[in-house]
Amino acid sequence: MYKDEFSIVGRVHTILAAAICPGDTVVDATAGRGNDTLFLGQLVGPRGKVWAFDRQAEACDVTKEKLAQQQMGWVEVVCDDHSKLASYIQTPIKAGVFNLGYLPGANHQIITKGETTLAALQAMMELLLPEGVIILVCYLGHAGGKSEYDMIYASLGTLPATDWCVEEYHFINKQLAPRIIKLKRLAKGDVR
Repeated sequence: MYKDEFSIVGRVHTILAAAICPGDTVVDATAGRGNDTLFLGQLVGPRGKVWAFDRQAEACDVTKEKLAQQQMGWVEVVCDDHSKLASYIQTPIKAGVFNLGYLPGANHQIITKGETTLAALQAMMELLLPEGVIILVCYLGHAGGKSEYDMIYASLGTLPATDWCVEEYHFINKQLAPRIIKLKRLAKGDVR
């Protein structure tokens, strides 16, 4: 776990660690370099299941290599767009994470898009258990990032407060710093 409370990764991992238990089923919608996937695999352990998606073969290969080194056979890497996750997952999930934008160190022209991210988010929300969480890390500093964030923000603003709690974390003095959006499905009768 990261100790720096002002680290984006640290904040995301702290939220996920508080929500996930050994044996849970979780989703990494953007495997990237495999860091969040590996972290999720450690949280759920061998009795759990992690689904990791990425449409870029390079990301899938790097993630699979990291998982093989840790012998995490309970993690499945799917080299496909996250918008198709409902084709692969039919069981309830406890948590999900999106780290949007582009693959670090790769082609910055290949980015996540608002339309496919919203499709994946909707599918993930339908699978999410009560008290489950979904984290989206939105990067505003690249072409397309602000537009994707605006689409997500507008969509989540319409969710009924009786069913969902939606929070946003960001640095006030860093305008282009990533935004963390946390969704939590409320249990019936849970009034916030």
